Amino acid sequence: MHPFVLLLLAIFTPFVLLAVLLVPVYAGLFGAAYIIYMPASGAHQLAERLTDLFYIVDVYTHLFTYWTQHSGGVSFVNYTLPVIGLPLAGGLIALYATYKLVRKLVNVFHLSASI
Repeated sequence: MHPFVLLLLAIFTPFVLLAVLLVPVYAGLFGAAYIIYMPASGAHQLAERLTDLFYIVDVYTHLFTYWTQHSGGVSFVNYTLPVIGLPLAGGLIALYATYKLVRKLVNVFHLSASI
């Protein structure tokens, strides 16, 4: 493999791995907050601050804290499933995608080492 391509691969691989690990988990957090605070009509207040990572994590932290304090009194489908299930699903998707990406990168480096 050309050394310049290996250099680009070495530079961008950490950013790709970071995106593969964090984007599905962030989507799960945002999805949980969006489902719980779903408005009856009009624009959603969370959609305006979609790119503010710390705000979304703070909102989810408050939702999770509320759930831990009132887990017996909240609806399973409307509250518990989004708070627990969506971030967990995002984490599992992130782990699977990271595994597949790392396996592809290992194959690229084995291929470049054998040439």
